[in-house]
Amino acid sequence: MDKEKLVGSVVWSKAGRDKGKTYIIVGTLDDKYVLVCDGVTRNLERPKKKKLMHLSVTDSVFSGENMDDSNIAKYLRSYDKIKEVRLPYVKR
Repeated sequence: MDKEKLVGSVVWSKAGRDKGKTYIIVGTLDDKYVLVCDGVTRNLERPKKKKLMHLSVTDSVFSGENMDDSNIAKYLRSYDKIKEVRLPYVKR
């Protein structure tokens, strides 16, 4: 997977205290780590460093021309992650 193509991708956390939280990848550090932000608690000034193996990458990509905290937060609020995530308490 090309690391530059990951920037802008919507991801959700699979592990850690933020498990289940939705983020957008805003940068890559190396093959294992990326920088993620949600526009509210983790903004662009202090993104969260997260291992790729602890994230699940969705098909959605943030396509806004202006990547700032308010646009990221608005996009993630409108993002319907129920289609992407299989919640453990939902009977199928």
